[in-house]
Amino acid sequence: MPLRAIIDGKEINSPFLSIEEWNELKEEIKKKSLDVTISQTNKKGYLRTSKLGLQHFVHKKGESPQNWKPEKQQYLLSKSEIMLACKESGWEVKSEYISDNWTADVFAVKGSKKIAFQVQWSKQSYDETKERQTKYKNDNIRGCWFFKTPPKEVRDWDKQIIATKDIPIFKIEEDDNKNINVNVNEINFPLKIFIIKLLNGNFKFCNNLKSMKKQKITISFWEISCWKCGEKQHVYFVSDEVKSKCGCNIDVMETLWDDSKFLFNPVILKMINEIINSEDGKNLKLGEIKKRYSHTIKKSYISFGCIKCDAIFGDFPLMEERLEIESEDRINDIVFVKKIDLLKPIISKNKPHWCFSELKEFCE
Repeated sequence: MPLRAIIDGKEINSPFLSIEEWNELKEEIKKKSLDVTISQTNKKGYLRTSKLGLQHFVHKKGESPQNWKPEKQQYLLSKSEIMLACKESGWEVKSEYISDNWTADVFAVKGSKKIAFQVQWSKQSYDETKERQTKYKNDNIRGCWFFKTPPKEVRDWDKQIIATKDIPIFKIEEDDNKNINVNVNEINFPLKIFIIKLLNGNFKFCNNLKSMKKQKITISFWEISCWKCGEKQHVYFVSDEVKSKCGCNIDVMETLWDDSKFLFNPVILKMINEIINSEDGKNLKLGEIKKRYSHTIKKSYISFGCIKCDAIFGDFPLMEERLEIESEDRINDIVFVKKIDLLKPIISKNKPHWCFSELKEFCE
């Protein structure tokens, strides 16, 4: 179901016509007995509107080329949305573009910039995708791919796309209302909006994740008894993740016996001090956080310790206790949700992704 045809010597892109203009064109064709020539095949056709309201062209009976297959509605809608987004963004655009070496569902040009958009509702192998992308590259064209089912080579264990700069691949899906969305870093963008933001430079490929300065964290205190003297008191743990500049999760799970734990970040320690000295935290009892020697691992590290006898609360026993507490889903813990400003960003390396930012403040 092509979107482009020649009528009375003029090239017509069906998505660019309003309903009124489309109906007027039908009347004009009927009144003047004009031919409709499908641009993609140079065969005769006519105008049609799908059940979803998509305006397109169809080959007349007996005019379809050999092995011609009708396109799925989702495929037609995807091409239409991409074309409209490109036009709104000031790009020249053609659908079903055919060159000597390659084809494009939608081909967009702006100055020296050229992009070939491909939509794959049916499966396509990674090798074929790479081969077609190489053809674009050889002609100085940027290829951008949308897959319903991305090749297994670019999916991780959680079926999320592994981002690569050389072959931009994004996952598309149809929602309950038949709208086409693009899923990037578990965020859904309507396809048209995604293309507009892509062309506007709101996406950038980054190899690393970088945290935002402002973060919202959860601090949970729980009561324990000292293994040495039996004194009851508290220790705390914080959120396991912080947000990157593009909204991705950065894991800050602690490494045992590591002095650089996020748990003891200077900003966190300052917040803990404020909590303990507040009305809500006046009943909390927390020993000094400092370096203590561990006979278990034969070295000193920053740790929790008893408020009475200063015995070290080892990382490994605390980790086991935390896992037990979380598995019990305890509701008597004292929990604070706080906003903090990190003194320096947290970097998570080797996390390739398509970074999104309205303000173009990316992870790199």
